[in-house]
Amino acid sequence: MDNRGQLGNLQGIIFTLIIVGVILGAGFFIFGELLNGGVLNGELQTVTNNTAGFLNTSGFTLPGGPGANGFAVSAVRNGTSGVTINSGRYAVNSVTGVITNATVINFASIHVDYTFLGGEEAYTALNDTITALNTVPNLLPLVVLITMVVIILSLVFTIPGTKGA
Repeated sequence: MDNRGQLGNLQGIIFTLIIVGVILGAGFFIFGELLNGGVLNGELQTVTNNTAGFLNTSGFTLPGGPGANGFAVSAVRNGTSGVTINSGRYAVNSVTGVITNATVINFASIHVDYTFLGGEEAYTALNDTITALNTVPNLLPLVVLITMVVIILSLVFTIPGTKGA
C-alpha cells in the first residue's frame, strides 16, 4: 500500500507556516537594525535661538525628538543679557543632547544655537510598527494551536486507502 499521499493539503499548510516564520524573523531583524543603527537619523536639523533652557550641573536636554543624535552646539547665550557664553563653560553630550555647566556659574535662562541629526517621523513610524508587531508573538501560539488542530482533524478524517490507487 502506498502511503505517500496521506498528508494531502497539509504539506501546503506546513510550508506556509515555515515561510511566514522566516518572513517575520527577517522583518524583525531588519526593523531592529534600522531602528538601532541610526539609519533613520540622517537629516541635519538646525535650531537657532532655542530659548527653553538653563545651564547648570544637572544638565538640560536640548529638544530634538525621538531618535535625534549627533548634537553640536554652535553658540550659547545668556538668556537675560544676550552675552555669548564661552564654550569652555559648558559641555554637550553629542549622543543625548544634554548640555551641562562646566563651571560653578549657573544660568537660569540660555539661548542655544545647535544642529542635530534627526528623522523623527521615520523613527516614530518604525517604532510604532515594531510595537504593533510585538503582538504577533503573543498570538503565535494560538495560530500554531489552530493549525495543529486542522492537521489532526485532516489526518483523522482522511481514511487511508480510500483514495484512488
